[in-house]
Amino acid sequence: MASIMERIGLIVRSNVTELAERMEDPEKVINQTIADAMVTLTKLRQESGEVFEGETQALRQVEALSRQVTRRMPAQRSHVR
Repeated sequence: MASIMERIGLIVRSNVTELAERMEDPEKVINQTIADAMVTLTKLRQESGEVFEGETQALRQVEALSRQVTRRMPAQRSHVR
């Protein structure tokens, strides 16, 4: 009795494995992987653009503050004397 059940189990497992292998088309897997990579690349480009924009704004603010400090320094020196 156990041998019949083992055989049935083996047949079921082999059929399930075969079905799974048929469903997994390598070309579709590769195409999906490429599509996912393109989405990731697009997101990375957007994020790097935002980072670059933030860096540019920060540099502009530093330059503006530096000019303000430079303008105020001579005025402070004249008040000290």
